[in-house]
Amino acid sequence: MSTVDSSLNCSDDNISKSPGVHKWSPRERRLYGEAQRLYIELTLDYESFVVFTAVLMNKVARIAQLLIGRNKIPSHNCFTDHKKYFLKAENIPYSPKEDYARLIREETDWFDNFLKPSRDKIILHSDLYWSGTRQSSEGGVRFVKADILSGSGFREQAETMTSLKWKYLEIYPQLQEVPDNLWELVEFFMSNNVKFEAKDKEAFYSVLQGCGSTLPSLHYLASCVQNFLKEFSKVFNGSYSDQ
Repeated sequence: MSTVDSSLNCSDDNISKSPGVHKWSPRERRLYGEAQRLYIELTLDYESFVVFTAVLMNKVARIAQLLIGRNKIPSHNCFTDHKKYFLKAENIPYSPKEDYARLIREETDWFDNFLKPSRDKIILHSDLYWSGTRQSSEGGVRFVKADILSGSGFREQAETMTSLKWKYLEIYPQLQEVPDNLWELVEFFMSNNVKFEAKDKEAFYSVLQGCGSTLPSLHYLASCVQNFLKEFSKVFNGSYSDQ
């Protein structure tokens, strides 16, 4: 992860006292302190957005149950279980509301690849650290949360991601442009609507929890949620009057 900006982890005293290193001016110290403050605030904003978006999707599952009819669909307190229900063979097609079931099956891979693992494997249930940023003309500024203390070379995780790349290359030919690099592959799968097989999804989650990732832009997540809610509204247009 050579592109990670680790300057926010540098010691102020070490920078100013190391021989042969430029001594910071008062203005530079002030800017450095401001950068640290903004970094902390922005990472907290990122975490909050991801966590509360997951809560929103759980609420969507409950709303859908009410609109479809309590006697036609089990009660689900989380969107993950809600989606699993519509993926069961006996619920394809789903006669009470197949247009909604199709929306869940076909247009929510971003939930599986980005939102759920970001919340569960990287933000809430992990020992990973906010460790800097990556910047590019295409992706903008993105935060990195990764294992920076264990000293692990992540060889096993890299092999897992490379095998996933070659397995899904025929379906997603754009993978051809992604190098056989752990961090690049993880970022690709998080930022694209790749339909994983169940066992591959769990392998992907395990890699994320073990090594972390550059997290996709919140603009991407926001656009996914916005588009989903627009389609949700179209599917249930007028449903309130039918209940």
